[in-house]
Amino acid sequence: MELLTGQPLDERLAAGPIPAALLMEIAIGVASALEAAHAIGVVHRDIKPANLFLTGDGQVKVLDFGLAKMRLPRPLREDAPTASLYITSRGVMVGSLPYMSPEQICCEPLDGRADLFSLGVVLYELATGELPVRGAENLAALPAGLGPIVAQLMAADAGKRYQTAGEAHAALQRCAMFERCGIRPALRE
Repeated sequence: MELLTGQPLDERLAAGPIPAALLMEIAIGVASALEAAHAIGVVHRDIKPANLFLTGDGQVKVLDFGLAKMRLPRPLREDAPTASLYITSRGVMVGSLPYMSPEQICCEPLDGRADLFSLGVVLYELATGELPVRGAENLAALPAGLGPIVAQLMAADAGKRYQTAGEAHAALQRCAMFERCGIRPALRE
């Protein structure tokens, strides 16, 4: 197991909202980690500040895959259907309620978009110091350009979210690039 020095983001958040530049680095790092996990069939299912660790050199690490679900890309045997490995039982709600996607709360089948919803909630909380209240999110409180990304990440309908962590990662990288250059991207309808 890797020895990390730094602090979990829930402890860092206790000191107040995260500055915009660091927030973007964290967002990009977590999206990149989720992209890698989802590429091998792992859905974390418990993305929250306590499971995100900021190292002393500024890297963000995703921790605690204890609730993760793994989809095997091909059957274990020729005659077996494609399998899923669950650490928890099917139909059991797992995760931390304030960060759970609607499909997690309803014990519906999950894919990586559930982690993306949780990432949106985490980014909102890191930026504002508060959890969003469904239907009353103050996306204007987020750094310029990040509001529309967080809104799409937190869409109640999984079909309206980014469909992959790679899409979210690319959007966050574009947002960071525009912010560094002082450009405000046009908002999509």
